[in-house]
Amino acid sequence: MRAASLLESRLMDMELSIVIPCLNEKFTIARCIERALLLINYHQIDGEIIVVDNGSTDGSPVIAKSYNVKLIMEEQRGYGSALMAGIRHSQGKYVIMADADNTYDFVEAYGILIMLRKGYQLVMGNRFQGTIYKKAMPITHRYIGNPILSWLGRILFHIEVGDFHCGLRGFNRLDILALDLKTSGMEFASELVIKAALHNYTLTEVPVNLYASDKKRRSKLRTVRDGFRHLHYMVLMKNDIQQYVKFVICGCCSNLIEIALLYIFTNQLHFWYLVSYLISSSVSACFTYLSNRFWTFRGASISIQSLFSFVIAHVLNILISSS
Repeated sequence: MRAASLLESRLMDMELSIVIPCLNEKFTIARCIERALLLINYHQIDGEIIVVDNGSTDGSPVIAKSYNVKLIMEEQRGYGSALMAGIRHSQGKYVIMADADNTYDFVEAYGILIMLRKGYQLVMGNRFQGTIYKKAMPITHRYIGNPILSWLGRILFHIEVGDFHCGLRGFNRLDILALDLKTSGMEFASELVIKAALHNYTLTEVPVNLYASDKKRRSKLRTVRDGFRHLHYMVLMKNDIQQYVKFVICGCCSNLIEIALLYIFTNQLHFWYLVSYLISSSVSACFTYLSNRFWTFRGASISIQSLFSFVIAHVLNILISSS
C-alpha cells in the first residue's frame, strides 16, 4: 500500500511529459526519441516520453517500444486525436509536444521548459524567429499559408503569436485539459492557441529551428485541405457574422475587379493574356488586402509581409491556371 502511494506521489510530482504523435515514421521516430531522451537526461529532468501511434503500418510502434517509452495506440485517426490521447495519458506538470518527423530537435525544447517554469501556461515555438533550414518548409507554406493564417489569427482573436502552426510547443497539462479541446485533425493546432487566448491564458513564444526531414519519408500535410480546415475553424470560433460578411464582400468585389481588368486588357488594349492576367490579379490582390485592412479588420496591425503573401498567392494562381 505504501509503495503504491509513493508511486502515485512521484507521478503527481513528475515535471515533464514529451508527447510525440506518430503515423508511419520508421525513418525518423528513433532519432526523435533519442533527442528527447538526451533533453531529459542532460538537464536531469524528471520526465517521461509518450509516443502515440495513430495506425502505423510500417513498424514504427516496434521501434518506439524498443526504447522503453510509454506507447499509446490511438485508433481514432487524426493529429488532434493522437495528441489528446497522449496528453490524457501523461503524468507531467508540463507537456511538450512535437512531430515525429525529425524536423524539430527536442534538445532545443529546453527553452520552452524554462518559460513554463516561469509560469507561462502556453509556450509556442516560432520558426520564423529561428532558422528554417533548406528544404525544411515548402515555399507556399513559408511565404503564403503560415503568414496569412497567422495574420488572420492575430487580427481575429488579438493573439500576439507570429507562428500559429509551429509543431513544437509546450503547456501546463491541467490548464490545457481544462479547455476541453475537441478537434481531431490538423486544426487542433489552431484550436489550442485560440481557446487558450480566449481563456486569457498567459502565452509567449521562443525561437525554434526547423530542419529538413528524412528524404525517404512522405509528408502527411495536405496544403489546401489542412489550410482550409484551419481557416474554417477560425471563422467558426470568431462567430462574427458581420465581419465574415464583410470578408466575403471584399472577396467578391476583388473577383469582379479582376474579371473587369482582364477583359479590358485583353479585349480593349490587346495585351498578351498572361500579362493581362498578371496585372489584373495583382491589382485584385492589393484591393483584397487594402479593403480588408481598412474595412473588414479596421484598426488591426497588418504587416507588409501579408500584402506580399497575397500577391504571391495570386501569382501562383496565375501559373497554375495557365499551365
